[in-house]
Amino acid sequence: MISPLFYLFAALMVAGGVMVVLMHNPVSSALSMVLSFVGLAGLFIGLNAYFVGILQILVYAGAIMVLFIFIIMLLDVKKEEKDHWKASSLAAGIAIPAVLLIQLAGVLSTVQNSPKAPELDFKQALERTVDNGDLAYKEDTMIRKRLAADRLPDTHLIGKKLFTDYNFPLQVIAVLLLVATVGCVTLSKKSAAAPTAVTPFVRSVATEDEPAALPKLAETEKPAEKTADKDSPTLTETHERRGLIYTSRPDDVDDLKVISGVGPKLEEKLNEFGIYTYKQVANWSEKNIEEFDDLLSFKGRITRDNWLTQAAELHAKKNA
Repeated sequence: MISPLFYLFAALMVAGGVMVVLMHNPVSSALSMVLSFVGLAGLFIGLNAYFVGILQILVYAGAIMVLFIFIIMLLDVKKEEKDHWKASSLAAGIAIPAVLLIQLAGVLSTVQNSPKAPELDFKQALERTVDNGDLAYKEDTMIRKRLAADRLPDTHLIGKKLFTDYNFPLQVIAVLLLVATVGCVTLSKKSAAAPTAVTPFVRSVATEDEPAALPKLAETEKPAEKTADKDSPTLTETHERRGLIYTSRPDDVDDLKVISGVGPKLEEKLNEFGIYTYKQVANWSEKNIEEFDDLLSFKGRITRDNWLTQAAELHAKKNA
């Protein structure tokens, strides 16, 4: 390979790998991996490994990355929030690259003494035999025809190696991919809880004020709020484990997708369970959080993404 092209593709590969780690948006990280794959494909092609280079583009930069991006969108992964570094995470982030650099230095130090690849001898390859004395490449096979024409059948040789010497590891990889696919489907399944199940377990609070058990918002919140007329039915009810809910869609709803960690699907589920406003989320108690963790089929996400704090700030900003 011409040196300038080698350094160009190597720089693309390294830059793509670094961007995968540094990008906070998961979609940007996935696209950065495509850049790294393109650089790696260029290096393979420069080494005359055309088949491997094309596979790098078609399989990894194409099909595999489309699958990654599809899963990211399916799971509604949001932009990573900045968090405080933990000492253990920082130590691991330093130790692991240091070990990699030591290994890389050891490999590079032996490059000068590495044996060179032998020259291709097509006649010797045609005469090669296995342990029982039979020809390694039998008559009328594509590999033998290519060797007889002084051409390297690299694609066929790779296929023969995979499906003979490495057939079992290949099947293991297929099982792992199947398990990963089943896991993705399980994670993306909708909650089985029906929204209509709320009705039998609620009690009307049409003539009562908002329950005192619900935690209060910040003092900066404006106390004046729009209330229903005394004679008109209220849309709000109180559930024992879900707190204040709406029995039907109110006129004044908030865009819950603004809360980091809530996407269109989650907002739709929250609406089904009677949650339409920032104030409802901000007023959740520990019991409410546990209930919605179960209903939304994930544990701890509400706390990890600070839904209550975000909702309180959004509600205060809305009424400012």
